[in-house]
Amino acid sequence: MEVIKYQDGRRSYTLFVTPGKQIELHTLHTDSNTYSVKLFEVGDLVEYDSFNFRYAAPIKGITAKNVIIDLKDRCHKNDSKRMSLDEFAARNHNFDYEQMQRFNDKIGQCI
Repeated sequence: MEVIKYQDGRRSYTLFVTPGKQIELHTLHTDSNTYSVKLFEVGDLVEYDSFNFRYAAPIKGITAKNVIIDLKDRCHKNDSKRMSLDEFAARNHNFDYEQMQRFNDKIGQCI
């Protein structure tokens, strides 16, 4: 198991990475002094990109330095995308698929 720490503005992340299996993401919000824990495993949906909309796809693999996202059923040139662990933490510390869908529906009405 790898233990990796990142600081991102008002958030501090600690990731417990078990390559090929899971990531346990601990987030400390320093401005509100709240703490959250999320567990992600291979096959789970995660946010991997955003522009106007937020995009989610399943985790294909986990390494000590990257999360590999499975894009084979999406409209992309490549079958997968690699995300660094710091980008993964910033995008997914509060990931909620239903909330993401509501956000995308609302944005879709405005475009």
